[in-house]
Amino acid sequence: PGIVTTYFLLLGAFGAAVFAASTNLAMAVVGRVLLSAGVSAVFIAGIRIFGYAFEAGGFSTATGVLMAVGNIGGIAAQAPLAWAVLRFGWRASMYAVALLTLVVAAAVAFSTGKYKRRERGGGISQNERVAGFSTSVGRKEYLIMLYGLSIAIFLQYGSQMGYHGLWGVPFLTDV
Repeated sequence: PGIVTTYFLLLGAFGAAVFAASTNLAMAVVGRVLLSAGVSAVFIAGIRIFGYAFEAGGFSTATGVLMAVGNIGGIAAQAPLAWAVLRFGWRASMYAVALLTLVVAAAVAFSTGKYKRRERGGGISQNERVAGFSTSVGRKEYLIMLYGLSIAIFLQYGSQMGYHGLWGVPFLTDV
């Protein structure tokens, strides 16, 4: 999940930059598709990490927390994004989103670099749980990854909602 998260955050950052640099509607759509593809993979990888860290009983709660962080990000990011768009313009704001996404991708890559890919098997044994992500063993690395995923979802979902409200609606109503 760390590798998937890193690469797809990079894809999302690239998509935000393409969107910011767009000179026509087709380029803007391509940027938004790339950004959305990055967002989708980050969420799924986050759910997989919860599978490593929590027993079956806590998995649904942890997944709900991840979804809540994304929704809170969508709500909380509106005011700062609206301010940034009014102050610096939507292009500069999307470049900032791309830069912040790159920073989060680097943090995720750094925090998950020592974890090796597991072979496919019937499930995750207790030995694997101790050797990989765990809430008691390697807690610092796990929390860095969790915070990185939460920030990524916050930034990406917030920019998506900002796009709909601050760029998409005026574009559709004016053009």
